[in-house]
Amino acid sequence: MTTAKDLVAFCESKLGTAYVYGMKGTVMTEADYDSLKKLYPTYVPDSDRAKIGQVCVDCSGLISWCTGIVYSSTDLYNHAVSRNPISSVNTAPVGAILWKQGHCGVYIGDNQCIEAKGSEFGTIKTPVTGTGANTWTNWMTMSYIDYTVEPQTPTPENVYARMMKSAYPDIINSPDYWLACMKGEQIASANNIMWLISRLLEASGR
Repeated sequence: MTTAKDLVAFCESKLGTAYVYGMKGTVMTEADYDSLKKLYPTYVPDSDRAKIGQVCVDCSGLISWCTGIVYSSTDLYNHAVSRNPISSVNTAPVGAILWKQGHCGVYIGDNQCIEAKGSEFGTIKTPVTGTGANTWTNWMTMSYIDYTVEPQTPTPENVYARMMKSAYPDIINSPDYWLACMKGEQIASANNIMWLISRLLEASGR
């Protein structure tokens, strides 16, 4: 079974891949182009002929290329185990399928997705919402993608960071904290964290 993490990594590795409607991640031959042009004249422009000899993919083909399960965007919607409004995308797992009528993409977290967007764009990273975003209507999960999140291995850095966030929320939310980070005083070790705490406490008069 494909994991969500693997799907995202795969899509990231395919950024820049040329888009041709009906292609699924193989090198497009002249015969492929002629056949697709005949089948889908509205969706395969004359300019796509220049992509003969290149690896090409369409939106659903990007996902099929990774999983080995060939579904169109409509098939993805029909076979989804959950369909959710795009307004709740902040609760979606990484690797969720983004969908609108006739198109799909892959959510990679932080309001970003990867999509084989169209002949003029190719495979690109775009925002899910806001300026430059597609008009997604749903995010979905699929039965053949494992969305299990691996537990984070405790390290001194993330353990102390959690302690600091819990004990000193006012510091974490203060401009001084982020100013220190922007100046290069990165939290790279437990000693650095404790040093930053003491420095900020001193600055605040505690």
